Amino acid sequence: MSEIAAFAFYKTKRWQKLRKYILGRDCICQICHCAKPTIAHHKTWITAENVNIPELVWGEDNLIAVCQYCHNRIHHADPNNSATWPELSFDENGNLVKID
Repeated sequence: MSEIAAFAFYKTKRWQKLRKYILGRDCICQICHCAKPTIAHHKTWITAENVNIPELVWGEDNLIAVCQYCHNRIHHADPNNSATWPELSFDENGNLVKID
């Protein structure tokens, strides 16, 4: 399975429904507690190695709502600890997209 194919779940209706639920459940960013969240963030990051573990990908306990600023801080604080591969990024809606 390619790295991009491993993250195809981000394009599913199931993910969109879960993401919407998490953003509604948390209401405000769970990191800064002041901004409107736009991203459902996996506390245990999803990788090509663990993408087939349902409780990590789909489990509500592994998801929190965060704002874009905090999400960037989480994933880019350490340049050696990036959330995505160089050809992937998150769009303004928190969806994983391929960079052209």
